Amino acid sequence: MRVSGLTFLALSLACGTEASLGVVPAEGVLSTQTGSAVYDWNANAVEGTLHITATVTNTGTVPVYARLGDAFNAAEEQETLFAAASSDGRVERQAGDTWLTLPGSYLVEGFKTVVLMPGRSYTLHAPIPGPQVTGIARIRITWFEDADDVGTATPHEDVSNIFEIR
Repeated sequence: MRVSGLTFLALSLACGTEASLGVVPAEGVLSTQTGSAVYDWNANAVEGTLHITATVTNTGTVPVYARLGDAFNAAEEQETLFAAASSDGRVERQAGDTWLTLPGSYLVEGFKTVVLMPGRSYTLHAPIPGPQVTGIARIRITWFEDADDVGTATPHEDVSNIFEIR
């Protein structure tokens, strides 16, 4: 049985997913688990920046692509990923029934598209510069099915576990 994209989107919205026009609902392909359930500005901040870490695993069967790599590193696949400002990774803070994107730090050389291979795990760094914000948060990662699709095709998104910033 074939379901049209419009029908799928309507069903997704009716089921209360986080689908929005132009974005495929959370897929569950990238599993993102933070290193801690609580990040404290007093214990985890260095020079006014809160350092959040997570493990990202591609649980799918095919490679996916995201702008999470360090542009200074020429490798197509990088073990260390970054949720930097304007990249495909971001930390979001809950505000009532919505999620607000927190400002991210900048990488000196910028970010680049990298491949996340099936069955592989990667370390993600998600630094948040001050001012200090607190509350319930999560990490959202946007990804694409092909390297040529990054930034141009319909994105897919997955979110991490919920954690607390205090």
